[in-house]
Amino acid sequence: MSEPRNGSAPKLTCRECGKGFDPEKQKLRTSPDYILTSEGVRCKDRPSCRGRLLHAEFEKRGLKRWSRHTAEQLLAVMDCPPKGWDRTKKWESIHEPHERVAAAVEFYSTCYPICLLYAVQTDEDGEPVKELGEWKRHTTRSLAEVLAMSQSAVSRAILYLKSRHLLDDSDEAFCLDLSPKSLSRIERESCARGSDSESFGILLPSARKILSQILAAISADLESCARLKQIATDACAQQNREAAEARARAAKAVLESCQPYLSLLSRSGEAEKDLRAGGVYNSKPAQTRPPAPKPSHDGLRDPAAKELYEAIPALQAPYPHSAFSRSRFSMGKADLELVSKILDKLEPTGYDAEGFVRFVWARFRARRSPNDEGGPRKLGLLIEWAGDYAAEFAATPKPVSPEEKKLLEAQAVLANPDAGFDKETIAWAQGVIEGKTKGAGS
Repeated sequence: MSEPRNGSAPKLTCRECGKGFDPEKQKLRTSPDYILTSEGVRCKDRPSCRGRLLHAEFEKRGLKRWSRHTAEQLLAVMDCPPKGWDRTKKWESIHEPHERVAAAVEFYSTCYPICLLYAVQTDEDGEPVKELGEWKRHTTRSLAEVLAMSQSAVSRAILYLKSRHLLDDSDEAFCLDLSPKSLSRIERESCARGSDSESFGILLPSARKILSQILAAISADLESCARLKQIATDACAQQNREAAEARARAAKAVLESCQPYLSLLSRSGEAEKDLRAGGVYNSKPAQTRPPAPKPSHDGLRDPAAKELYEAIPALQAPYPHSAFSRSRFSMGKADLELVSKILDKLEPTGYDAEGFVRFVWARFRARRSPNDEGGPRKLGLLIEWAGDYAAEFAATPKPVSPEEKKLLEAQAVLANPDAGFDKETIAWAQGVIEGKTKGAGS
């Protein structure tokens, strides 16, 4: 409070911005422009008071920067969702994320009615909120909640603005760069986005080829942009198919070279277990257990296994991004056990692996592929499908050879003597039966 002059009433001064109030003039108003508190006099118009403080701070630092946009313009760029918006749904904005974040930082800092150096949080009435005597600063999480964005998207937008000297967060507070510097040549080149294909020299040749096709399609005809997705999809599918085939060939070569030693490894493992159980490595008494049943291996099982080793990677190749192909078939221990279980299911069919593969492809074509709903999600489902194929194989009638047909007819003639067959037919039937019996005896 200043000293009175010439016997007049003392002049009141705001303790924050320093604005003076004449008590004589304030008496003529309906309500005074100041508030008397225990700490002193304060302006009733809080936004104007903060604006005067901000202007004084700018003059102290020798800066002339002020908010260049109105609150309405910044709110339009921020594009916040309306009240009552379901936060579980994604909010689609017409503005870029870095534009929305920059507008939010400016709105909550130097723009009227906030008028502060850094972005602060506000209450429902739009007034800045204090926490422990200081303004509550905005964070990436609070900005994400206001703009209905993800916190990672806000962080990327802040890094984008910092790289262009548009935003400063050195004091753990987001604020516009009050004294922006020009970008250096290196910074400008890192921020620039070239459109020439020569600037993509670091890409692989296959990627550059796809990029050149895309650029050629865009420059030739804008309507052909609809084909870009198909071009990229075909190129990726071809590359994945070639990689899968190369892996299958390499796995086949490794398996063929290691196949003679698999039995030796299994026997050595069993011998070590016997030694451990017998007390050489372990002091516990040996436990007698019945031997585990071993699958029968005949001349048909091994060729069927080799065919499945080649067919399963081929089944995964057309669907590289599906859950069915997430676990690549790589001839590991689990993959060999999978093939063994499939062959156990195919034993009633005579290990018809080729027919089983055709059966799987037929199901894929019948809208049960890994990309379709209801399709296989894991390789283990092939075991169940092998059982389905075995049941279908058993229900399918088998063709009868001419010799078996002749034998069945002869048996039917001799089994029905009262059917009125002539002597020649009966003699023919007896000759067929006797010839079959002699052939079996010899």
